[in-house]
Amino acid sequence: MARYQLQAAQIHTTDLNAGSALNIGGITSGEVATKTETTNDESGAVYDQLRAISSQMPEIEFKTKSLATWLTYIGLAGYSISSDGSHPGIRLFGSQLTDAKAAPAANAHARYTVGKGLVILGEINAKQGEDATLSIMVHALTDGTNAPLAGAYTSITLPSSLLSQIFTLGVCEIANQSLGELQSVSIDFGIKLTDKTPAAGAVWPDSLAVRRIQPVVTFTGFDPTILDDAKIPLAGVQGTHANTRIQLRKRSPYGQFVASATEEHIMITVGGIATATQAFSGSGSEESTTVLRVEGVHDGTNVPVLIDTTNVYSASL
Repeated sequence: MARYQLQAAQIHTTDLNAGSALNIGGITSGEVATKTETTNDESGAVYDQLRAISSQMPEIEFKTKSLATWLTYIGLAGYSISSDGSHPGIRLFGSQLTDAKAAPAANAHARYTVGKGLVILGEINAKQGEDATLSIMVHALTDGTNAPLAGAYTSITLPSSLLSQIFTLGVCEIANQSLGELQSVSIDFGIKLTDKTPAAGAVWPDSLAVRRIQPVVTFTGFDPTILDDAKIPLAGVQGTHANTRIQLRKRSPYGQFVASATEEHIMITVGGIATATQAFSGSGSEESTTVLRVEGVHDGTNVPVLIDTTNVYSASL
């Protein structure tokens, strides 16, 4: 019996990367959900006399280490998939494992395609010394005729020459206060969507929009003195794009890190209010932690979170 594992994602749309396919690796986990719901006749009988599909709202969700590629093409407000006959849209691939009893054919793999819909950023999670990950959600819509999700299981060739990167948490700062000893940083992009409901007389959704974006960045560190009145007081302080920065340092294949001066690192800046949500937390002989968060706002010029995937890395901010 054939078994499969997650392999790669692909963006092949009309307007991104000049219409050429982007084959992206570093997918650490993923799920293709049909979100199928059924309804029944709700009669007084012991058993249902009728059951039918009432809605089907497919979604693809996955986590990736290839932050630079996704953050280059998917912005804070998401991306509306633009596809046509030669540009299929967003795809997720599963590779069939080579069974010891019967090896699969070279093109015997699985592929899931969303031709219309909305792609949004979920969360970035970066822990000290570990690889940063980004979650991506793909909300599928019908084009009015075809199903939102198309699965294919025969004559499927896997994409090659995958774009893959690995990043780890670097030195960060909040309101000009350098945070070199962080346990972790998480960025919840806080994207709120309109209700997704079936189109009239149908089971598939045909419309979806972003209605609100409320990013929150959470810093967990080991130094409680950051809450000194001269640094980040309990009353809070304004963080700006010039003084509140998160660095993700790119790892080098077959080495340690890409040279600091090379413009391949990620810089994320935030504008908003910085406050402490947890002044001190400890347990037994473990190190205590302090939690700060920055709730993003539009400053009149810039959106709450700005991302540069072609930045140099600085060991001191």
